[in-house]
Amino acid sequence: MRASDATRIEVVGHAGRTLEYRDAVDPAPRWHQDEHGLHISIMSAHRLYNMWDWPNPLVVKISQPAA
Repeated sequence: MRASDATRIEVVGHAGRTLEYRDAVDPAPRWHQDEHGLHISIMSAHRLYNMWDWPNPLVVKISQPAA
């Protein structure tokens, strides 16, 4: 998969606008593309159970990839 300038990445169920107790941190998902592929950086920014016992995978939505 390749990204385009219009590509957006989000964690389904989280807006990516706030990090609990850390107002100065921007927890928005980020990506960059290089010759090795698409690299995604996702921050654990919301509390799921107690952060360590969440049994389900996180779902990442990638919108408008390159054709």
